[in-house]
Amino acid sequence: MDSPPDNYQDYWDFIRAFAGHFKKKDARVDAIQIWNEPNINREWGMRPPNPAEYTTFLQGSYAAAKDASSEVTILAGAMTPTGTSDATSMPDDDFLRGMYQAGAAPYFDVLSAHAPGYKAPPDMDPAQVAEDPNYGGCPGCTNHRFFAFRHVEDLHAIMDQNGDGAKQIWVTEFGWTSDPVHPDYSWFKVTEQEKADYLVGAYQWAHQHWAPWIGVMTAWTLAAPYWTQDNEQYWWAIDNPDLSPRPAYTALQQGRATGALP
Repeated sequence: MDSPPDNYQDYWDFIRAFAGHFKKKDARVDAIQIWNEPNINREWGMRPPNPAEYTTFLQGSYAAAKDASSEVTILAGAMTPTGTSDATSMPDDDFLRGMYQAGAAPYFDVLSAHAPGYKAPPDMDPAQVAEDPNYGGCPGCTNHRFFAFRHVEDLHAIMDQNGDGAKQIWVTEFGWTSDPVHPDYSWFKVTEQEKADYLVGAYQWAHQHWAPWIGVMTAWTLAAPYWTQDNEQYWWAIDNPDLSPRPAYTALQQGRATGALP
């Protein structure tokens, strides 16, 4: 589903029914994310990104979910990092500011975020990344802070400026790609071993520097059995389509076993 319904009430009715059926108090569904990447038009019915419009959508969704299951955690939809601001997309930090200006604060419990690391190691400061063309630039791009995993800190700073700093951020997608095939991604590829090191390092950085405002962190991704090297998703995966592990899978597994990961 890449577009909200023309009648928002249809979605709100669905959320109410879903939350009521899978109640958190019955240990069924703990959290619901209200949409994904609403700051890009291909995820928003090809309409220009509009934080006020999304806030209206979020407000009704929050009310419907809480009415049916008061304890369920509501996540504001994760924005994708981008430096483009036009009819196709809006930078995630600008979109978040627009949400707060539209009065979104009371209508989500957690902010979800996407945090691809691009080419930079996970502990690299976004300011350094933006200044270094080896990390913070792409062919034809202007350098940006969002080319850093730690751009999540920029989003939390906006929350804090709006009196919302006590809320958590859940990173619902993050990772690094080893893609040598697709030009849109290969310019920031890392090696499989770097991917392993960076994923472990990201969890460690967040644990050491982002508590208590960091929550769930979901590494992207496990491979689908039908993916081939022609799929750009293949190169983000931590395992292979035949379920054999790549270095990242092994590093994460060993990190949990040894206590190197929280």
